[in-house]
Amino acid sequence: MPHAVSTLFSFALLALLPLISLVGGVLSLYADPADSKNHMRLLAVLILSALATIGMSIHDDRGHQKDSDALNTALSATKEDLATVKGQSQSIQSDVGTLLNVMAQTFGYAPETIRSSFSDESLAKRLTASVGADQQRTALLSSKLPAEGSPEVYYYAKADEAAGVEKALKEVPSLRVTIKTPIDKKPSNVIWIGDKIDAKMAQYVAQTLLRAGVKLNMILRFNDGSGFKANLIEIGAYEDYRSSPQLTSDEISTMTNFQRDPKPGRTPIQAN
Repeated sequence: MPHAVSTLFSFALLALLPLISLVGGVLSLYADPADSKNHMRLLAVLILSALATIGMSIHDDRGHQKDSDALNTALSATKEDLATVKGQSQSIQSDVGTLLNVMAQTFGYAPETIRSSFSDESLAKRLTASVGADQQRTALLSSKLPAEGSPEVYYYAKADEAAGVEKALKEVPSLRVTIKTPIDKKPSNVIWIGDKIDAKMAQYVAQTLLRAGVKLNMILRFNDGSGFKANLIEIGAYEDYRSSPQLTSDEISTMTNFQRDPKPGRTPIQAN
């Protein structure tokens, strides 16, 4: 039944039901018990009223069923939309995770650092710091870094942590990089530099480490940075500065003067 006809039928029934009830009531008041014709009229009115009531009920049931069917259809469509959105969200999360992994590998992150950062959901935050360090590092590479002296870098690191950093440091041909076996498992947090190491070269090494996810607390001059240490850069652990604030790429970029290691004659046991 078309919607307009159905609505008209509904209104007609609503209008007729009170009228039929009124006619039935009047007939019942004035009906002669001996007049069989009046009995028939009253019975006809009552039957008509019953039929109208039934018709109205059927119409209402059909309307309710139609509304119910429409609601079920809408709910089904909503469930499908939610399932689609959930699938797209999972796909996006997977794509973002892959992108972060590629970025971390490009910056020289150690495999273990990537795994641990994924598990505690800190990789995106760490890579934000790495991007800043990468920009500063790129600017240093574009400038003229000191080439004299052939500085040597000793990096006390586990093998899987050193590969990316070693490769990145060697983008400056004058740097000679040697990976040293660590004495303990504490992560590197300090860079020592000799008296002949230029501030830009120290910044370059620090930005490269920061880009690779290494957390730095301090850059120090050796207590005695002369002699064979004059052109030496060491990267390792120094427990005295473990609680110091971590250096940012912006802070490193402005460093030109470096304080000396306060401990004279310190044995080089820097380690990871």
